[in-house]
Amino acid sequence: MTRKKFLSILVAMGFIFNGNNLVDARSNPYSDLEIVRLTGDAEKSYIAEKTDSFFNARYSQPAKKSKYDVPRGWKFEKLSFNGVSVEKFSPKKKFH
Repeated sequence: MTRKKFLSILVAMGFIFNGNNLVDARSNPYSDLEIVRLTGDAEKSYIAEKTDSFFNARYSQPAKKSKYDVPRGWKFEKLSFNGVSVEKFSPKKKFH
């Protein structure tokens, strides 16, 4: 590579990667996020409020239990070991 070509590439890169373009790339003019800066107890209560509102809305109603159908070719057994109930699923045919 000749010296003249190298300098022209260097100048072109200077125009492309100047500081103003990098600053503009970091900022997003289309975001309208609300920035909340809190410390101490105010921060803890804000986080607790947001967390409770998110999870309580999602899990306030228990999920409906649906019956599980055992796939064809499998068998289901309900066992108990020392008072602990266990569900066992195993194939009807043994695989070699």
